[in-house]
Amino acid sequence: MQRGDIVIVRFPFTDLSGSKRRPAVVLAVYSPDVVVAFISSVVPTVPEKSDVMLQPTIADFAATGLKVPSVIRLRKLATLEQNLITRRMGRLSSGLLTAVDEALLLALDIDANRMVAREYKQLLAILQNQGETAVITYIRSKR
Repeated sequence: MQRGDIVIVRFPFTDLSGSKRRPAVVLAVYSPDVVVAFISSVVPTVPEKSDVMLQPTIADFAATGLKVPSVIRLRKLATLEQNLITRRMGRLSSGLLTAVDEALLLALDIDANRMVAREYKQLLAILQNQGETAVITYIRSKR
């Protein structure tokens, strides 16, 4: 199980009145748990900014294992035990996973530009005070 896998899981209703067996994309694995996002075959006519559309016309669609047009709803997340996953259907391509990352930032109202600006300032200060080698060491430590 890894980030980007599309799996079948019993996804809970938001009011916890029950659950429904449905596809979801794995966003993070924290054994024994996983964080997943809901996938629906009910495609909205006007997607939300936090939705990622999965259409059969895109080149990477077949690898998802989905059979019909679908939408990843990044505002519908759950943390579940891995043993609730019944099977793996497919996988998102790196391009689709990047789209998921961008939509997740929007869904959680995270300002990535502010984070990048802060990192840039840190790198600039390291460069000015300690030189290029220190910047390279810092970047490698972040990986």
